[in-house]
Amino acid sequence: MNNDLIRAVKSASQFTATDFVQAYGGKTAKAAAALGTSQRSVQRWLKGAHKPAKATQKKINENLNQKVKSKTIKLSGQLQVGTSPTSARDRVVEIELDNDQWNDLLDDINEGELEDAWQDIAQAYGVNFIDLQEGSINIE
Repeated sequence: MNNDLIRAVKSASQFTATDFVQAYGGKTAKAAAALGTSQRSVQRWLKGAHKPAKATQKKINENLNQKVKSKTIKLSGQLQVGTSPTSARDRVVEIELDNDQWNDLLDDINEGELEDAWQDIAQAYGVNFIDLQEGSINIE
């Protein structure tokens, strides 16, 4: 399930140029200034004529991930939840992460610290241990 967690977190941490411009009140000039690029480039991204360069896309993602107010992780399937490993059972768990918790989780995933990532999720849920043995992970 670790690969599913990695995919879900990375997917939820990716943003488009449209997301970025919306975060700046729909103003392409403000968005361009925040990225250190031209307003014309931002307009081209919005039209789909071009895509941001990798370095610029990284700036977009980092900037918007810092602005995320919260994310919800939904785990469904065979889960172990509690103070220590227990027998898994079918359940659905929704865990709300605030901005700091979300960015801690992102850091752990980007550094390859999967045990720490699962521990972050468990702490956000208020337990010492959580393990998804089989099922799905969705992040909104």
